[in-house]
Amino acid sequence: MKYTPDSGRISVRAAIVPGQTFEEEFLEIVIQDTGIGIDPKFHSLIFEKFFRIGDPQLHSTGSTKFKGAGPGLGLPIAKGVIEAHGGRIWVESEGEDEARLPGSSFNIVLPVRPPGSEDIVDGETAVRPAYLIG
Repeated sequence: MKYTPDSGRISVRAAIVPGQTFEEEFLEIVIQDTGIGIDPKFHSLIFEKFFRIGDPQLHSTGSTKFKGAGPGLGLPIAKGVIEAHGGRIWVESEGEDEARLPGSSFNIVLPVRPPGSEDIVDGETAVRPAYLIG
């Protein structure tokens, strides 16, 4: 929301997608905006702690209202949580352009059954409910 002006849109889509084997399934989540976009040279850096694009002096008032920056921890925390659950997160954006507003797409893929979510019970594999995994 910080990098999408008031006239922009943010959408969230989710779907279950098959894996390479019959048993595998993944939850795919795509968060897409019509904001200023992200230069490809920053695509991996935005997931590093304390990294911020642009002038950190911008704040949430006046003409820079939609570009207020945080401390640079949100995406690294999200990445850590997603990877801890056996998933992956990445960004797609053709570049940054405040006039054209190309937007960004954040893609998340999580296994429906995370690694270690199965128990062996009496010689057979049993899947533990998600709330017991951890």
